[in-house]
Amino acid sequence: MFLSDHWKNFRKVNKDRIYINNVYEKLLKIISKKLNQEFRLKKPLIFWRIIIGPWLIFYLVSNFNKWQLVKYKKRQILKELKKFNIKNHSNLINYDINDFYKKARENDSYNNICLYRIINPKKININNINLEFRNYKKKEITSNSKAIHLLDYFFSFISLVFSKYLIDIQYFPKKVLLKLFLHTKILPSLHRLNINDFTKKNLTFKKKERLNLFDLDKNNNFDSFEKFIFSCLPTDFPIQYFENFKLNMKKISFLSSFPKKIIITMISHMFNEKFKFYLAEMVSNNCKLVVIEHGGCLDYKFDSFFNHEDKICFKKITWDKSKGSKKIQLPVIQLLPNKTNINKKKDDKILILFCEILKFPMKIQCLPYNSHRYQEVYNLKNILKRINKNYHTKINFRYSSSMNENNNSVINSLKKKFPKVNFYNYKKGPPLEEDLSRSQIVICTNPETTLAQSIISKRPTLLYLDKKHYKFSNKSNLMLRNLKKEKIYFDNFNSLAEHINNLLENSKNKWFYSPNVKKAYKLFEKNFFNIEINWLDKWKKFLVNLC
Repeated sequence: MFLSDHWKNFRKVNKDRIYINNVYEKLLKIISKKLNQEFRLKKPLIFWRIIIGPWLIFYLVSNFNKWQLVKYKKRQILKELKKFNIKNHSNLINYDINDFYKKARENDSYNNICLYRIINPKKININNINLEFRNYKKKEITSNSKAIHLLDYFFSFISLVFSKYLIDIQYFPKKVLLKLFLHTKILPSLHRLNINDFTKKNLTFKKKERLNLFDLDKNNNFDSFEKFIFSCLPTDFPIQYFENFKLNMKKISFLSSFPKKIIITMISHMFNEKFKFYLAEMVSNNCKLVVIEHGGCLDYKFDSFFNHEDKICFKKITWDKSKGSKKIQLPVIQLLPNKTNINKKKDDKILILFCEILKFPMKIQCLPYNSHRYQEVYNLKNILKRINKNYHTKINFRYSSSMNENNNSVINSLKKKFPKVNFYNYKKGPPLEEDLSRSQIVICTNPETTLAQSIISKRPTLLYLDKKHYKFSNKSNLMLRNLKKEKIYFDNFNSLAEHINNLLENSKNKWFYSPNVKKAYKLFEKNFFNIEINWLDKWKKFLVNLC
């Protein structure tokens, strides 16, 4: 695996972020103009930003990372690539954002051929690539859920016709959503009519038309990276945005015949192609988009997605007290289920929450890159090594990973080193709420959603971070200093392990219940993931005043 060590330095991260953002805006305007000409449209830039923007951002970051790797490690990469059989050039063709994202973040073959193309651009071109796609199996609807689906469709249809709102919120508990709809008197528009992705049927790949569309114009004044990217677009530009464009617009024509004043969503504006086509059409006709943060906690130095949501939305509901005219902090409804854990009796388990670093970078971020992986694992090993071995059988190590279990070198090395610890992927383990309810101590190694869930559950929660691998905002740094003072946050594995052993060995330890610690947790919660008793009133007021 090739490591992104060129992003170890956050000064370079920030410099590259500014550069890629400029390339993104430049290419977005050029591609939008070409697509308008191709389909004889006059769609505004925001229309194309909504549809192709998320893919283009991921695509540029993924390729720029490889571009930099070749720049600094060309000999090493050439040597490594000889071990791989690079024949399936059709892997470069992308059906939609999901097809690309899955390949680019974890597929060795795809990333190897992309590296090979940077080194030997003339050896791979659209003329020697044939369309090949594997069909993804759809999730089967069980008999128990069919009634719920039918109910969803019924309410969604009624809402589509009569409501000013279209609400697509997957991460709110259904009971909470219905309560919100009843109090606001909003028709319960769920999401059944607009979340299904377009299916892969009658696929075509128009080579000649693609070459004409992405003909390199001498007036574009491209640098070497921009020229390379533009030369790759005839192959890489997703089928959904070109060959299937007219068909997709036709498919959403029924939905578009019922204009909305407000569309509220969480994640569909990023990864759901059908929703994005519908959303682009609505926002182009003065519909207001409200984006709700689906997760979060501590705030970073900069947005890892080039402020894409700020550029397309009317308002953004944030977890923390973010600055900006579009941003509003509202109670975090997603965390309400974790409040049910408060009164549950604690078991004697020790829960470690670990979020694995992506194999191949997809964002310019303030979090660890894959080059930090070895240091992160080294830190974890030292924490486990220093926790008294008598307690290892009580440790549940819950990790998040999309890698095949047999090929997961990180987890497998930890399993071998600590055989008494219970390691399991979150997909195969119990729900997080259950894991939290049976834990006397929770150790988070990531400053995001799971940290907030644990604290809201009123579990003694500790945060461990290698501060060299993160870049936080000033307000987050101030909060971390306060948490460190109260022994909630640690950046030294020796200190963390010592604190854990003290808590485990002394059952009468009053640390978690001390006034200062309670105050620190409360301040953290208030500023970064607030849940209030009057959450319903605040949300009701916000939703009603939108129209």
